[in-house]
Amino acid sequence: MSEGELPMLDEPFEYLDLPDRAIMKLRVQSYKLGRGAIKPRYAGAPDVKVNRILRVTVPVSMKPLGPNYWDISSKTLQAQLIPQLDVVISQNREVEIQAFGVAPSKRFTVKVV
Repeated sequence: MSEGELPMLDEPFEYLDLPDRAIMKLRVQSYKLGRGAIKPRYAGAPDVKVNRILRVTVPVSMKPLGPNYWDISSKTLQAQLIPQLDVVISQNREVEIQAFGVAPSKRFTVKVV
């Protein structure tokens, strides 16, 4: 499915935005790919951009405020997570994500724990 064929995700958006060197653990229960609007914060960025979004649902205990999902817009993070998610979900495991740098060149490590 091409990016343009992906459905628009329902609002509200809960974008995962980790600062440099921050670590977050997620126990993903389900996921879906869609599209959503983002407001990039880096210098020279457009006001609004429609991107592919990976929405991962987590237990309420891991995200007690707001909807119990995170929206991931980073294509590099999506590329690392998507191939692992079916196994992570079926085995009820967590993924540990660590951010390095700042957008637009921010990169991530992903570890199944």
